[in-house]
Amino acid sequence: DARMRGIKKLVLITGVPGAGKTLAGLNVVQRLSLELDPHTEHASFLSGNGPLVKVLQAALLQNARRQPRGAARSIRSRIREIHRFVRDSYHGTQPPSDRLVVFDEAQRAWTAAKNEKKFGIPLSEPDMLLDVMARLLTVTQTCRMQNRHPLDYLNSAIRSHRFAQPPPSLLKNSRPT
Repeated sequence: DARMRGIKKLVLITGVPGAGKTLAGLNVVQRLSLELDPHTEHASFLSGNGPLVKVLQAALLQNARRQPRGAARSIRSRIREIHRFVRDSYHGTQPPSDRLVVFDEAQRAWTAAKNEKKFGIPLSEPDMLLDVMARLLTVTQTCRMQNRHPLDYLNSAIRSHRFAQPPPSLLKNSRPT
């Protein structure tokens, strides 16, 4: 629906263990991946559970042996550890090419202390992921969702640039990015 209408949405799926949240996320990523241009668009399933990522990749790779060439690489790039995705995406200024990001096993995300020790970045992985995802949202759409006027945001961004300050965040009540 969001893709057809040209908008972006944040969807949260909650439930008790065993309710099917992981399977729902995988199904959405797999289904959308078939519709996307593999050279320019992606759908990603991210998890803080390294063993789960390996099991899912292995199971899908076994099935991919019957698929066209390049399917294995596609699976490895579609199902990834959150740690690698955040590390690879955080420092860029461009939004990632992902049209869908499913973050499973969020409780396993690294804290700011562990992330600083591993990557030298004093932010938790959820904070970093929110910063990366903010680049996926347009200024206008984000401001409208927050009942903010886009021109107020842009004026603030111009002022910040003029005085060599960090740009304002698109995330409500957030620190500057």
